[in-house]
Amino acid sequence: MAETLPLLDILCADKSGARMALEAAGCVVEPGLQLAIEHPMIGTIHRMFGVVQNLADNGDDATDRLTSGRLGAAQAQYRQIGGMPDAEVLDGGRRLGERMLRLLEDPDNERAALKLLDGQLKYMPANKTLAGLVRKSIGLRGAHIPWSFQALNLGLSMKVQKHCAGYGFVVFYSEDARFDNESPPNVKVGRVFTTPFGVAGFGTWQEPIRQDILDEDVGLILEANWLGAP
Repeated sequence: MAETLPLLDILCADKSGARMALEAAGCVVEPGLQLAIEHPMIGTIHRMFGVVQNLADNGDDATDRLTSGRLGAAQAQYRQIGGMPDAEVLDGGRRLGERMLRLLEDPDNERAALKLLDGQLKYMPANKTLAGLVRKSIGLRGAHIPWSFQALNLGLSMKVQKHCAGYGFVVFYSEDARFDNESPPNVKVGRVFTTPFGVAGFGTWQEPIRQDILDEDVGLILEANWLGAP
């Protein structure tokens, strides 16, 4: 079912804010994936993407890792150029990370959990249920699963195949999206669907038998957006 979202409430203040939103959600930003799209009313919307990294590696307190390391450095840089993103963005990203870590406690995810703890995976495995709950976890502001303005999100999937093959997953999730000429400007989002990029063909991906089971073939790519200078 389609949902209409207020676009100006989703957009980050600038490029640094978009990076912060992604890193708050545990992403490694992949510059090679960056895209732009024209909105009929407000102009060029820049699109930054990242891959949710392994949040459980090295036995650290993973929830603390969501506000330390590269994120701490990004906060310092953002402070220098003029202001911090609001707490809603940072808290939303943290909630997503905590949701993913809780899934690792399920006995059916033991294999994936052991690989993550041992550093064998560079990314957090995901599934369709988790992808569909990203907005609920993070909130309206901040990162979201990639918008698809064309069939199969082909433009982005080709970039992912080129720049993200080394992670090890072969599928991510996107959601149908479109702009219109209504005021205030909005984005209408619809179904969440599999976007294979490391396998032959583009058929429907087989979902796990239970919504709590994480699929090592599936990674979580997130998007954050801004207006203005690229």
